[in-house]
Amino acid sequence: MLEQLSPDVVYDIDSRDTIIMVNDAWSVFAAKNDGVSLLPPGINGRSLWEFVKDPTTRIVYSRLFDRVRAGAGASTFEFRCDSPSVKRFLQMEIAASGTGMLRCTVRTLGLEPRPYAAILDPEAGRSDHLMIICSWCKRVSDGDGAWVEIDEAPVLYRVFAEELPPSVSHGMCDDCYSSMMRTLDEESDIGSAEHPAA
Repeated sequence: MLEQLSPDVVYDIDSRDTIIMVNDAWSVFAAKNDGVSLLPPGINGRSLWEFVKDPTTRIVYSRLFDRVRAGAGASTFEFRCDSPSVKRFLQMEIAASGTGMLRCTVRTLGLEPRPYAAILDPEAGRSDHLMIICSWCKRVSDGDGAWVEIDEAPVLYRVFAEELPPSVSHGMCDDCYSSMMRTLDEESDIGSAEHPAA
């Protein structure tokens, strides 16, 4: 049975990007997705950067945080956070909520069933091969500069004669990086027009 649209997941970070609050929807989502280590109170007081390992993704989030903290207004973008059997289409809004503090709100825009994808199953065994998944669109790198839909991942790792899904690391594909950079540039232009120099 397809999971239902969930309430908005909300979390607050302070001026040093430390998580200081998560709402009940965060806890429900974490519990359903084997995220026991992400449940409060243990999640509070931890740096957000513990959970964002990819350098490119960190740069994008840092720029988003900086522009919101600089007073340019809220920033909104779409991304995916899939489970092994469901494609989740989400929207993130990052808004100022106090001196240096930010409120991040994640809204579910839609859900689609998908054929089971072992690569997304934290309980699945893993081979020694490493596969990169885009943190934003969930396409996977073929290792030669192309990014393909995650449903094609089994074909890729069978090429390496491996029956088990590969180990997973996250990155950011060129398309998503370019799209986010354009969004940041457009939002900066809008902010400049709304707040002209004196």
